[in-house]
Amino acid sequence: MWVKGAMVTPGYWKNEKATEEALEGGWFKTGDLAYRDSEGTIYYSGRSKDLIIRNTSNITPGEVEQALYKNPEVKEAAVIGVEDEKEGHVPVAFVVKKEGSSISEEELKEFTATQIAEYKVPARIYFIDDMPLTSSGKIDHKKLHDLLPKD
Repeated sequence: MWVKGAMVTPGYWKNEKATEEALEGGWFKTGDLAYRDSEGTIYYSGRSKDLIIRNTSNITPGEVEQALYKNPEVKEAAVIGVEDEKEGHVPVAFVVKKEGSSISEEELKEFTATQIAEYKVPARIYFIDDMPLTSSGKIDHKKLHDLLPKD
C-alpha cells in the first residue's frame, strides 16, 4: 500500500537512504499489504517484510493464522517464514492448544488444508504452552524464531 498527501512524511530524519527507499514520486511505501474488493473496500492483509515466498508463491502469515484459528482446538496461533533449501521459505506455525485438546500436528495440517491452498499449509507446526508476547501484549514473532529447534 502506498499513500500520498499533506499528512505524509517528507522523509526520514537524517536518513537519506531510508527516505529514498520509502518514497517514490511523492508516494510513501508503507510496507503494508492490502487488497480491494469489487465494491472498493480495502482490506489489510499483512506486512510485506513478513511475506513468505514458497517456491514462487506468496503467502501472508495472517491468512495461514486465520485458517488455524478456524479449528476449534486452537487457542492461539502464529506463523513465521523459515528458510528452506528446496522451497526458499516455508510457513511454520506455533500453536497453543485449547485445554484438553489432543490434536496432532498431522491432524491440524489436514484441517488447515481444507481451509487454504495446499502450498500455504505450514511445513511444521510446533505446539507451545504460551505464546511469547511483546510489552504491548502482541505476539512477539521475533521470539518465535528463537523457539525453532536447533539443527
